[in-house]
Amino acid sequence: MDQCVTVERELEKVLHKFSGYGQLCERGLEELIDYTGGLKHEILQSHGQDTELSGTLSLVLTQCCKRIKDTVQKLASDHKDIHSSVSRVGKAIDKNFDSDISSVGIDGCWQADSQRLLNEVMVEHFFRQGMLDVAEELCQGKWAVSNREMLIAQNSSLEFKLHRLYFISLLMGGTTNQREALQYAKNFQPFALNHQKGESGVRYFNVLNRHIEVDLGKKCWYHSIFACPILRQQTTDNNPPMKLVCGHIISRDALNKMFNGSKLKCPYCPMEQSPGDAKQIFF
Repeated sequence: MDQCVTVERELEKVLHKFSGYGQLCERGLEELIDYTGGLKHEILQSHGQDTELSGTLSLVLTQCCKRIKDTVQKLASDHKDIHSSVSRVGKAIDKNFDSDISSVGIDGCWQADSQRLLNEVMVEHFFRQGMLDVAEELCQGKWAVSNREMLIAQNSSLEFKLHRLYFISLLMGGTTNQREALQYAKNFQPFALNHQKGESGVRYFNVLNRHIEVDLGKKCWYHSIFACPILRQQTTDNNPPMKLVCGHIISRDALNKMFNGSKLKCPYCPMEQSPGDAKQIFF
């Protein structure tokens, strides 16, 4: 729990900086728009469209261009400072959580006998907690799962139909059950080979595969540009992003600068690796 609190604290700092940067950016751009709009109106009122500008107005326009350039440079500099906070979130995750989850699963825990015992423990737990509906539901679907081989030998699709019936009932519940339906759909994996062709022949099934343009609005527009967290520079075709063996991504220039002898140490985790094992990432 302490690990989650530590990561959440770093994440809140990043969100706070993003919020402050967004307000600063919006305020600065609005000031520039008002300033340039007023300057344009003043020029048109005093000189018209076909009149040459005086030396004073030329100086004012030069100062206006300089103000715009300085504002853009300041926003870009403030945006680079956010990268360090984002990097600290990744470091906090690597420091407080173990990426190796192989020890979670115990050998033999998914064998038939072990799975039967696990189901019994789950049912007893639900009964003791007063969750009778959940326990009864688990017991009803248990028989078809435990007798799967016998049903297959009889060419019976009972288990598949039970799963399909419950899945359809979740879909009929509307958008509130979408997440549960998506999770429950994993139960169809053992039947994919035998029933995929039959389900694909359902009327209007091909409509699901059609590409539909959805207008997400300008707030959801993104571009495929990666900024190196080490050099704080955007990657290019000559300096593409590279994925290390440990999963962290840096630019090729940063990779070459960190290269020492025949080994490379990741700046975010203690893993040592060969620079030749890095893979280029394509967005």
